[in-house]
Amino acid sequence: MLDNARQSRSSLVSSMQSSPITAAQYILDQQRQLRPGASGDFSWLLCGVTLAAKIVAAQVRRAGLSGLLGATDQVNVQGEVQQRLDVFAN
Repeated sequence: MLDNARQSRSSLVSSMQSSPITAAQYILDQQRQLRPGASGDFSWLLCGVTLAAKIVAAQVRRAGLSGLLGATDQVNVQGEVQQRLDVFAN
């Protein structure tokens, strides 16, 4: 019984130490597994959207330091004053 507990703990530790993969790697791996004959166009589109989201998230985290907080002197289609982060994200 003690041997089984050690093996279980060992497998848990080894699974926790596996290296993380990127979103792009996951998307491409899933494409290869689920749709081996796919062209990959949709997968690359998803990778592009993921990259854009990472860029916007990085700018939002640094918005106060990089001067992206506050309003611009432009008005959007709803009649509201545009925010600098909105302009960047667009």
